[in-house]
Amino acid sequence: MGAAIASAFSGDVTVAVPVTSRDTALTRAYPIFAPGSVRHTMMLVVIALFPFEVFSLDVGTTKIDLSNVLFAPLALWVFASSAKHGLSARFRLFFLVYIATEAIMFFAGPAPLSRFGAAFVWLTSIFFIFGSRDHVPLDARAAFRVVLAGIAVLTVAILYQYVFEGNDRPAGLMAEPSPAGMILLGGVAGLLISSRWATTTRQRTTSYVFAFGLFGLSIITKTTHIVSFAITLVTIGGLSRSLSVRTILGGLLFLGVVYWLLTFDPHYQSRMAVSDASSNLSLLSWLQGFDQMVSSLKEYPLIGGGLGATGQFDFYSSYTSDLYLAGLGELNKQDAYSGLFRLVIELGPLLVGVILYAIAKRLTELWKAVGEGALPACAEARAQMFLFTFATELIVGILLKEPTYSRSYFVVAAVLFSLVPLRAVVRVPLSLAQQSDARAASEL
Repeated sequence: MGAAIASAFSGDVTVAVPVTSRDTALTRAYPIFAPGSVRHTMMLVVIALFPFEVFSLDVGTTKIDLSNVLFAPLALWVFASSAKHGLSARFRLFFLVYIATEAIMFFAGPAPLSRFGAAFVWLTSIFFIFGSRDHVPLDARAAFRVVLAGIAVLTVAILYQYVFEGNDRPAGLMAEPSPAGMILLGGVAGLLISSRWATTTRQRTTSYVFAFGLFGLSIITKTTHIVSFAITLVTIGGLSRSLSVRTILGGLLFLGVVYWLLTFDPHYQSRMAVSDASSNLSLLSWLQGFDQMVSSLKEYPLIGGGLGATGQFDFYSSYTSDLYLAGLGELNKQDAYSGLFRLVIELGPLLVGVILYAIAKRLTELWKAVGEGALPACAEARAQMFLFTFATELIVGILLKEPTYSRSYFVVAAVLFSLVPLRAVVRVPLSLAQQSDARAASEL
């Protein structure tokens, strides 16, 4: 109330009112579904299914996760409804160029129909959601609980495999250990960053304890996503203006562990030793993917080779011979071992530049929201910050080395990054009576 009095007395006739994600839906011009509706519940189910990759469906040579099976038709439904109420001019231009380019490359590109079609379904579905985000409010607290439950399920599965099955690099219910570690580290980053928005010391302490536990567990997956974790922690920590003595010390502790692992742990050393890539198949695949991207820029400049083109054209890489000597000449050739490499190969630098700009612009919305006081310390803001940080970790990890469109983390990252409101208060005008009462109270 004191803030309202000060605002009114100074001539600013608005007041900040706390809202939940449900309330935020009412601030949208045309919210196409409200939290609690069938479509919103379906979106939460999409998120809830992310840790269950072992139950994916085999379609030809592609594994399609359960999240993706539900997401594709839901995204089309959402987009069709959003289109009735209007999409931004920038998105319409982007989408028109995207469709026109891929229509041309469908005939001119090297990708077979099956690969082109699969890539088109998944990427277009993600673009549908991002383009519709002004009309799609997500209930952050509900999604927060769903993601935490998914991380808990993954944690139990990893511990069981490690303790009872003797698996020295467990993956839980994920297809591979690396994305399993990426999920855990996303939870760590989310808990650390969102702890600033905790309303009690107990909540903050609980966040720290679980963050340390998940970080320790991620180490046994031997995931190189500790690099994407470090990038996310620094990026979101800076953009959310969370740099206090406590957060700096905590961040330095985690980053110190990351540095130690990269410098002294033999597993991580082999993965990062570019000068001697022959010692690690994953690094060989990543470097081969980089060479494939460079070749695509020469052969298909500007607009790429078209969706599904990765691995479908001839290119030279000095690392391919090492992979053939190991009996794995085709290892990751079809996905370039990096989301960024694959996107550049298939969409070209122009569209990828637009996508990276959209990601950067979305990140700057966090800086603006915190600066405007739209995310005060409260349960709603804490949930939103956890989800946004978690999604950012997934996106950084995907761009670095998780290129498979049909995997659940690809969809969940896009949904959370696009739809988290980044607003826990709205400013509403004071009525004349309220202004009068505020001025009278300020004179007392």
